[in-house]
Formats: sequence, structure tokens, C-alpha cells
Amino acid sequence: MLMNHLQSMITQKLLSLKNNKILLIVILSTTYSLIYYSWGIWDWKFSFVGDEWPFYFFALQIIDEKFFMNPLSIKGVYAQHYILSSMYQALFLLVNPSQIFWKLSNIFLIIPITYFIFKSTKILFGNHVALLSTLLLQSSFFIS
Repeated sequence: MLMNHLQSMITQKLLSLKNNKILLIVILSTTYSLIYYSWGIWDWKFSFVGDEWPFYFFALQIIDEKFFMNPLSIKGVYAQHYILSSMYQALFLLVNPSQIFWKLSNIFLIIPITYFIFKSTKILFGNHVALLSTLLLQSSFFIS
């Protein structure tokens, strides 16, 4: 009986250590992704597309109107985008209304996306698949 109890404790400790390693890898890869996608954020080549300026100015307009807009309205930029997506960017512009914080709003989306992908795939498929899917997600430049 004592041997079974001792064996189950050792097994639990090994599983806990294995889970901590996977969690540490996810945290380190998320940090690396944030740094990698932020590299050269001040460069004009980072995201200088002519149709992106209206999104920046609309986020500033949301701040000017004190967020008193219907977030589910589709009357956002070009009357085709939900206001809620611009409200997220406006939250970053509350800190500093510069283009850098507007660009950072897209980069920092990697944090909640990583969390939800890792948790959901861990529940459905286990630790190893969750780690692999999270690393693949973070390596996609389409996401950030």
C-alpha cells in the first residue's frame, strides 16, 4: 500500500514536471513571437499600406467620441467593418495615440490567440499536439 502511494506520487510529480516544461516552452515562444513581430516596428515598411490609414483614424475617432458607439454596428471603416475591431485598437491608442501603439495592438493579439489555441487543443488532443499547434500558430506571419 505504501509502495502504491509512493509510486502514484512520483508519477504525479513527473507529469507535473512535464506539464511545466511544456508551459515554459509556450511562454518562451510567445515572448519570442512578440519580440520577433515587433522588430522594426518603427520602420515605414512594417505596415504602410494605403488602405490602413482609415483604420488608424477611425480608432482615433472612437476615442474622440468616448467609445459611445454601437460595437456591433457594421458602420466602421469603409462601412464594412465592425466597430468592435476598431475599439480594440482604440484601447491601445488610449495609452499613446501614436502609430506605434496602433501597430502594437495587432502584435499583442498573439497572447490571447496563443492561450485559447493551446488550452483548446490541450483539452481535445493532449499536451504535445497543443504545443505543436501553438508553435505553428506563432510562426505564422499572417496572424501577427
